[in-house]
Amino acid sequence: MAINTLRTNVAKNLNAIGFKKITGQHDLSPRDSFKKIIQRGDGLDFNVVDNFTFTVSIQDENYYRALTADFNYSLTRIKRQKDTLEYLLIKKSLPSAWMIVTSYYLAFYSAIEILRLSGRHNFYFNDNDIKDINSYSQTTSKLTGMGVYLCNNINSNSSSGEVSLRFRKDGSRPHDITWSCISTIMGPRSTIKCLTNIEERKITLLFKDIIDKNNQAWMSPNNIRNKWNYSKAEYYSIENDYIANSMKSILASDDYDVAKKWARNRFSTIDESSFCSGLAFVVKTLESTIDSISNKII
Repeated sequence: MAINTLRTNVAKNLNAIGFKKITGQHDLSPRDSFKKIIQRGDGLDFNVVDNFTFTVSIQDENYYRALTADFNYSLTRIKRQKDTLEYLLIKKSLPSAWMIVTSYYLAFYSAIEILRLSGRHNFYFNDNDIKDINSYSQTTSKLTGMGVYLCNNINSNSSSGEVSLRFRKDGSRPHDITWSCISTIMGPRSTIKCLTNIEERKITLLFKDIIDKNNQAWMSPNNIRNKWNYSKAEYYSIENDYIANSMKSILASDDYDVAKKWARNRFSTIDESSFCSGLAFVVKTLESTIDSISNKII
């Protein structure tokens, strides 16, 4: 299943960096998040490689602490989205567009956290952040502009007790880059097609197809959100609520088998209703992945 692939990526990265659960997790605060630590430069070694690339080294125990802080606060965001979604599913008089947007952010926050634990951080740094990183750097090269910086390499040095990460500026928008990275860690379609279990192969391919913005058959999660929230104002009307009805049974169930059943039995014709159900399938896949890896972190 797609869950297995995502979970395996997380496990491989955590093993590679020698991750250990930290004690005193109740003492963690937002200040302990990895981005906040980078912004402050606390105990880090920076090297700006060129106008678009920098590396940062951090003591492994501090990195484990940052990962744990990020995970804990991500769980809070995910839970609040789930609580809101449950309310929207009960209050049938509220527009389905709200349910679509809430579902999207539940999936988005889950995706970001899975990527972090897989070693693929992506952070937006503004002009002040860039000036600070340049000032921290031990090299003469300078980063030249704000934007999204993606971690494209991570190494653990057991002898020095440090984890080193390489960030490079990416021209993509934050939401686009998140789904692109999830697609990347899923692996190429050619590899997925080699899965021997027919159901696993079918469901994993479907997940990859839905999140791939270049797939012409499906509407990506981000595009669904944008369509329902911005470009199609009429979708807020009661008359159009029926379009999202098919996704409600998937979202309302705590059993991932409901999502898998939809993936197995979906009709070959893909329409607006299918797009909504596809988003619900992605939500449940990522939500179940988060649930399955929580015991590795907390």
